[in-house]
Amino acid sequence: MKKQVAEIKELDAKIKNIRQDIKQLILDLPDNPCLKRISKNCFTISSKDLNDNFSAFFHDFKKQYEKIAEIIDKSELENILPHLNFIIENGRTQKDYTHFHPDVRANLKKLLEN
Repeated sequence: MKKQVAEIKELDAKIKNIRQDIKQLILDLPDNPCLKRISKNCFTISSKDLNDNFSAFFHDFKKQYEKIAEIIDKSELENILPHLNFIIENGRTQKDYTHFHPDVRANLKKLLEN
């Protein structure tokens, strides 16, 4: 039984590493080129780039990537890709209907294709 316990611990460590690697790849995706970041939580953006969505979250790609990383943390490993594909295809999450910028979805799609 000790061997199996050791294998379970090894698999658990691998799963944590895979999850962390996926999250880091997403967090490293490019920021919104239309905004000028002042600090981590503050930016300016031209009103012409807002279109008809005035939500700061919608235009802050880094916050959107953090939301996706949070979804990855809460998902079982086998559900991560379906969740990411749902966001890409539908522009929102399944549970809380968080909407994502089309460029965030495009960046996520490119990442999954590589």
